[in-house]
Amino acid sequence: IRPQHALAFQAAAGTTVMAAALLGAPLSTTETTASAIVGVGVVAQPRRVHWDVVGQIARAWLLTVPIALAAGAIAGLIVRWL
Repeated sequence: IRPQHALAFQAAAGTTVMAAALLGAPLSTTETTASAIVGVGVVAQPRRVHWDVVGQIARAWLLTVPIALAAGAIAGLIVRWL
């Protein structure tokens, strides 16, 4: 990553986080930054993007939501039971 790429992905991630905050929308700053890094990489040198790693990240994101939902539901039932 060259300095101008770092500036671009940090600006993109920061703008996205600020926009979400103004809208009151929840989001993950880690996911936002990772997405911005991939976006800059695609524009700069798409062949150098490690697409296998991008796929692993995407699969992890897809699993995170239902797993967190299930864990929250289970925790809620346990607290209700207590």
